[in-house]
Amino acid sequence: LAEAKILLIGGGAVGSSVAEMLVREGCNNLSIIDGDKFEIGNLCRHTLSLRSIGKPKADLLASNLNSISPHATVQSIRGYFNDQADLEQLPLAECEIIIDCTGDDGVAHKLSVFPWSGEKLFFSASLGLRAQRLFLFVAQGKCFPHDEFVNALMPWIQMELKENDGLKLPREGVGCWNPVFPARSSDIWMMSAIVVKCIETWAVNPPASPCLKVYEREQKDLIFRAVRLAEES
Repeated sequence: LAEAKILLIGGGAVGSSVAEMLVREGCNNLSIIDGDKFEIGNLCRHTLSLRSIGKPKADLLASNLNSISPHATVQSIRGYFNDQADLEQLPLAECEIIIDCTGDDGVAHKLSVFPWSGEKLFFSASLGLRAQRLFLFVAQGKCFPHDEFVNALMPWIQMELKENDGLKLPREGVGCWNPVFPARSSDIWMMSAIVVKCIETWAVNPPASPCLKVYEREQKDLIFRAVRLAEES
């Protein structure tokens, strides 16, 4: 991973945590693409601070990460990932490891049609409501297998919808508008650490076919017990 060219799509709570762990553990060549500005609602679960409000996430993340390691070269792309290798996105086609942390099915589809050069190792990391579950999909190939991704993830999405049927989220406030509210920063970072561990493993031994891992937090009487592997398929 130290020499791999890595592309991280989405610099939100999960993306920023994964990026920082990767850089602190020796990843030196990282590109971050995100078109959003940092908002006050991001503060409770993001690695950026109050000083960053109103500024582009990608630029600030790159600056912070470059200050962590003298060996790191973190580049920012201020925009949204699309399915065209235009002038700005053309270098992305050369990246070897692609990590999607947006939780956006539209981005997953764009990954499947983007003109990548050669085989890539693709990851999609997303969280369920309250960060109760981590959905981590991996595949190796010349394009992202969108159909396999949707087929693997859909049963879990339907189960989460059923489990939370009728649930009323709290009023809007700092962070409350986020769809994974009320996930705590500790939940985000714990699940993000699992993402990094799995990336390290799969970078050495890529799966022969697309794989979905689902990790689930366990607790009893509001007391945290463990994170277990609920499914590997």
